[in-house]
Amino acid sequence: MNAEPVTVLVVDDTTPIRNLLRRILEEDYAVHTAPDGETALSAFARNRPEIVILDVNMPGLSGLEVVSELRRRGEDEAVVIMLTASDDQALKAEALNLGANDFLTKPFHKGELLARVGAAARQVLLMRELRAAHERTALELSRIAALQRRMLPETPPRLPGGLSSEVLHRASALASGDYFDCVPLGEDRVRCIVADVSGHGARAAFLMAVVRTLFHAAWADGLALDVLAGRINRHLLDLRGDGDFATLFAADLDCANRLLTYVNCGHPPALLAREGEEPLLLEATMPLLGVMDCNASLGHAELTERFGLFAFTDGLFEWRDESGGVFGLPRFLDLVGERLTFSGPFLAPLAESLDALSKGDTAERDDLTALWLSRSPHA
Repeated sequence: MNAEPVTVLVVDDTTPIRNLLRRILEEDYAVHTAPDGETALSAFARNRPEIVILDVNMPGLSGLEVVSELRRRGEDEAVVIMLTASDDQALKAEALNLGANDFLTKPFHKGELLARVGAAARQVLLMRELRAAHERTALELSRIAALQRRMLPETPPRLPGGLSSEVLHRASALASGDYFDCVPLGEDRVRCIVADVSGHGARAAFLMAVVRTLFHAAWADGLALDVLAGRINRHLLDLRGDGDFATLFAADLDCANRLLTYVNCGHPPALLAREGEEPLLLEATMPLLGVMDCNASLGHAELTERFGLFAFTDGLFEWRDESGGVFGLPRFLDLVGERLTFSGPFLAPLAESLDALSKGDTAERDDLTALWLSRSPHA
């Protein structure tokens, strides 16, 4: 049990009752007192009591006004026991609706007082344990997040073949399910990946680490993208829990032979921008991963001397706009088309446009990840 005594604030305008309550309770609790509602609010802010014994009828601010103000300020964890000489059921209902937790009727018996305060103290101690558990979980998640950040590549990655890169990565929670990476395959070849694991928190971070490990193992072993996708799918099928899955887009860019080879596993379509041509959407070549056993298939596209490849997760377009509707992929792709450029930064202005459209409200946003690889030899 926590060694710190439970703190109690006694609020009553009658000095004898206030002193009596203090004497009864101070053996087991850290007791503070206040003679009226205004003083009670100041004492609460100063001492942060966990239990408040609050007289209903006081000059100035009444007990009902005090409990209402405490709850308005967001002080929801303090247990409030109302003290009243009235047995009016309507009054009790009003107090409970305003945020009171319990009642003690004057004149009170010492045994009943100690029992009601003891029940409140047990609730306080439970809240302490829950808060401590939450803090431990938050600490572990922060450690996982720090480790996860070290698993992501340098931003922006340095690439061969005259390629330049931009990265946008915003985690909606401490630990993210999004993953991106770029690795060289030779003098003029690069492999990239953007993946999205379902959920958030420790489990999503673990599954993201599995995807990363398999991506790097396939790179080291020289495996093709369809083999990589098949391996990730089989591992996720072995590991999956209810609702666990992953989507990914991965591509090999061969700048010397002007060839793009890719696999899209249930992921939002990547966009290939080629100079002088309409952007090409690189749609799914197989279902999302971790749901069913299936064969992976590859897609191919020609590269021009000057091109850009844009891969992203669904967090960039699955958010609520001002009307309450989902922003959506079609509107997002229209915005991308307006902002697309081979000269100058692309992702930062795109992110600014999205933030402006969402009024900066990211509370309900998913993880955001986008990767832009471009080649402009004559820029």
